[in-house]
Amino acid sequence: MASSVSSSKIDDKEAMETLDSTAMQPRRSLRLTRGHKKEPSDPWDDGSTSSSFDTENLSTNSLGEAMEGTVRHAGYRMHCLEGNKIRFRHPSDPIPDNFATCVQQLVHNERGWILDQYISAVHELDALGLQCYESQVASFFRKHIFVEGEAAGLKASVGMPMARHLLPRLPTAVFPVSQPRPDLVYGYATEPVFTSAQLLALQGLHEQIAFYAEGCLGILFPFLSVDFKAAGGTGGDLWTAANQCAGASAACVQAVDQLNTVLGDEVGCRRRVLNLCYSLAADNNLAQLYASWRDENDKTVYIQRVDSFLLSNPENFARFHQRVLAILAWGRGARLNNIRWGLDLIMEKTRHKAASKLAKSRLVVGPEGEGDGRPDPPKRRRQRRIL
Repeated sequence: MASSVSSSKIDDKEAMETLDSTAMQPRRSLRLTRGHKKEPSDPWDDGSTSSSFDTENLSTNSLGEAMEGTVRHAGYRMHCLEGNKIRFRHPSDPIPDNFATCVQQLVHNERGWILDQYISAVHELDALGLQCYESQVASFFRKHIFVEGEAAGLKASVGMPMARHLLPRLPTAVFPVSQPRPDLVYGYATEPVFTSAQLLALQGLHEQIAFYAEGCLGILFPFLSVDFKAAGGTGGDLWTAANQCAGASAACVQAVDQLNTVLGDEVGCRRRVLNLCYSLAADNNLAQLYASWRDENDKTVYIQRVDSFLLSNPENFARFHQRVLAILAWGRGARLNNIRWGLDLIMEKTRHKAASKLAKSRLVVGPEGEGDGRPDPPKRRRQRRIL
């Protein structure tokens, strides 16, 4: 028995030495294989949510294969996110004034609550701590927190991938951002939120918008993404969920950036739509709220944790619920109005260009080459002189 234990320790030591020596070799690392799920048939899916490491072929695998497939990799933030100008900020860093005002307004917009109505929900959440899966955590939050999202034109999508054209991919980046598939994402329905003229203007922002709207159930300009985890489970932790939030937030920011680009380049408007979005990483113990925005100078998408909530505390649970409601109210109110303003301005500019083009088209040469199509000026009569 002792010899077998000793032999096992020797084998483990040799295996660790082999792993360390392999890690020192350039361009050699872990490879990703699919987990228990089959290869996805969905063309939107890159399979990143079901990946696991394969350590059997360490000597023949590249770092790129590992980095492209998982948000759980220790180097994902450095190589995939920061390589594409998506950067986490420290929670104590000062937020730019125009974004800080909006974030602080959420606290002021919180409604009062009756603490007793959250006691039973907290007890139910504590019971999940005994044993639970991510699907059970997601069901709990959809039952007690995200219950008003479909009102007043907001639309929610569950587990749908976000369009690839919304993901930043710099030419200098070695590794791409994993395609986000949030557990829950809020945006706008096409109708009756936007008029037909506004939808027409929206189609001109990017050539793939029509395809994206069809594939993602018609959700436009998403502004809140949520990723759930089960504490103590095998599906990752809140660090992994934050990585997923970063990719989804970058897509949300990019959607508004397309609108702002057209406003600046084609319309010539100096005013911009406030490019801010929120994301949540939550498990059955803790919820973390992130704000994200794009810096107009260096074009970096920043993500920063602005609050966290200990959900086993009924007061914290109530604050978390009220904060979510405040975000949804902001999304259906001030943010939506700004987006409508931008689309109206683009449509007005388009109509002006069309009218100008039509006016110029009328100044054509006549059928027999007589003039330029404009009426001849009136002839001046010669006056006879009286001698």
